[in-house]
Amino acid sequence: VLFRPTDKLGVIALANGSARPTVAREIATLLLTAHREAAPPLPAKPPAPTPTAWRELVGFYREDEYGLALQIEVQDGALVMLDPDDPSDCQRLVATEDPLLFTIAEGDSIGERVLFLRNAAGQIAGMNAAGAALRKLAPVDR
Repeated sequence: VLFRPTDKLGVIALANGSARPTVAREIATLLLTAHREAAPPLPAKPPAPTPTAWRELVGFYREDEYGLALQIEVQDGALVMLDPDDPSDCQRLVATEDPLLFTIAEGDSIGERVLFLRNAAGQIAGMNAAGAALRKLAPVDR
């Protein structure tokens, strides 16, 4: 058994009891090396541009008391909300007539509202996601 979290890949090689003990590790190492050297798949077509109205909504949001963090991004032409620590926990947001109000389309919170909030200067300052108030984090220049 060999896992490489940075590659998001694991290999399990089974060998007969009479095989050399290193054979399984050698096989796993060969597969991991081949995977690392393979070119990443290219998308069939470039992604659609992010709608102008959504650009200011995209970003990281945080609630400090309980440490809740959410990320808003665009995937496959849809606005989605996801857990930055577990991107597989992704929920599609459905627009309403109000450009700042969405509903969650799937998962445990289906039907819950997500309302983006503006500050006095008119910038997106936070959101209320299913009753949780989160502030938008400012990007950090490196």
